[in-house]
Amino acid sequence: MATITQQQNTLSFSGDLLINNINDVLAQLQKLRLDPPLTLDFSKVEEVDTVAVSLIFEIQRQFHHEHAQAGSVSVVG
Repeated sequence: MATITQQQNTLSFSGDLLINNINDVLAQLQKLRLDPPLTLDFSKVEEVDTVAVSLIFEIQRQFHHEHAQAGSVSVVG
């Protein structure tokens, strides 16, 4: 299972980001506030498949929908 924790403007992901648990990740994401500047930290993710790339794009889409004038989303890890 993957979890998201938020500390200020950083979303930290841990666990596995796989197709079989992405709906749980998206549900967690909906409860969080995305404020600029936003950083996504994947350094504690253990296993991924291609759904992780889709997740990054989805977060960017939501972020730019809420903050049209904001800069880019940073990805680390």
